[in-house]
This record gives sequence, C-alpha cells and structure tokens, in this order.
Amino acid sequence: MKTNKLPFVSVVIPAYNEEKFIQEVIKALKNQDYPKDRYEIIVVDNGSTDRTSETAQKAGARVVFEPNKGVQNARQAGFEAAKGEFIASTDSDDNPPPDWLSKMSKKLSSDPSLAAFGGWFNHKKGPRFTKFVMNNLSGPFIALYQKVSFKPFLVGQNFIIRKSAFVKTDGFKNIPAYCEDMNLARRLAKVGKVEFDTSKEWQVTASPRRWSKGFIRGLRDYALNGLTWAIFGKVIVKDLETIRDQK
Repeated sequence: MKTNKLPFVSVVIPAYNEEKFIQEVIKALKNQDYPKDRYEIIVVDNGSTDRTSETAQKAGARVVFEPNKGVQNARQAGFEAAKGEFIASTDSDDNPPPDWLSKMSKKLSSDPSLAAFGGWFNHKKGPRFTKFVMNNLSGPFIALYQKVSFKPFLVGQNFIIRKSAFVKTDGFKNIPAYCEDMNLARRLAKVGKVEFDTSKEWQVTASPRRWSKGFIRGLRDYALNGLTWAIFGKVIVKDLETIRDQK
C-alpha cells in the first residue's frame, strides 16, 4: 500500500507529572515502523506541576493542556484535538512495540464495521509474583471475563479507534476516571463493533507501579469494579490513585 494511502493516526497520551517517564514512551512511538508523516503524538498535560509539557515538546510531541483533573478528561481533550482518521491510545508509562501502530491500524482498516480494537499488556519489571500473574494468567482471565460479562472491553493503554465512531458518542464525558476505557467501549458498541484480544501478539509493555503497594492492594479496586461492572454495568471505585514513584 502506498504511504499516502495509509490512514493518518493520532496517538493520545494523558500525562500528569510524568517528567521522568514521558520521554520513553515518546521515543518508543517515534521508533514505530509506521511512516513518520502518517501519525502524530499528542501528550495531554493534565495540570502537571513538573516539566511534563516541556519534556514532551522537546522529545517531539504535540502538547495539549487540560486543566480539569482526571484521565477521562485528559483523554477527551486529546481525542478531540486529534487530527487523525484513527486515534491510538496509550499511557505515559507504557512501551509499545515498534510494529504497534502498523498492526493496530491495519487491523482497524481491515473491517469497516469495526469501531475500535484493543489489546492487553505485560510487565517486564516489578515483583516476580506480579509479573507471573500479569504475564501468564491475567490475559486468559480477562478473555473469560469478557465472554461471561457480555460487555465490550478496552484498556486505555492499548487500543485504536475510528474518530468517526468516537464523535458519534459522548466519548469520555460524564464518566468516572476509573474504568473510563470500559465505559467508552460500551458507548462505542452502540455505533460499531468493539473487539479486544488478550494474546501476546497485541500487547504493550506496561509499568508495574500500580502494584507498588502490593499485589492484593493493587488488585482490590480492579476486582471490585470488575465485579460491579459485570453485574450492573457500573463501577463503585471512581477515582484513580496517583502513583509516580517508579517506572
């Protein structure tokens, strides 16, 4: 396929006080095998008090400012600012593989009825037990959970969406910061198909910092929300704890 025929992709990264880590994800994105003139990198500074925005700009990203705190607000601002036909979503402490954009955009292009497609993640750092569970057991569990709950599923750090589908919904508006990605998936399912694949082929590498206070403590809120989401389609833990002490 000719380069100018490839869809233009906007990659949106929400960021709050990510001065220490934001360069790494931007570097990984600049090293994608997707043509450089067919994608942009947008970092949404969500009221940072450090040099997140300056660091991101210096690394080559376009910076959008969203003063209203909350990852849902940051993603909304970034998605609205996106120039791309497709919008790819990841987080400021993740590391997408070099073929991430090319594979994700090809997957979305292959099916016009597909509104969004997402994948899972793995850990290369962190406690041994956490790595074992997340890298070997979480994927199959989430795949089963998706089937049992009968609800569409996405994770904010690893999905791609048609902007045309996004603008037909309320996006991330009026939803809590916790599980904003699953709420978006539910909205998108009303305008098109939402697919999610937990296999290693579609994974990005994520930071283990959410588990820095212990595996059980880190799992608690996810488990509570997963249960209430499966039964009632709602979450009870609505705010994300800010954790910035490790990569």
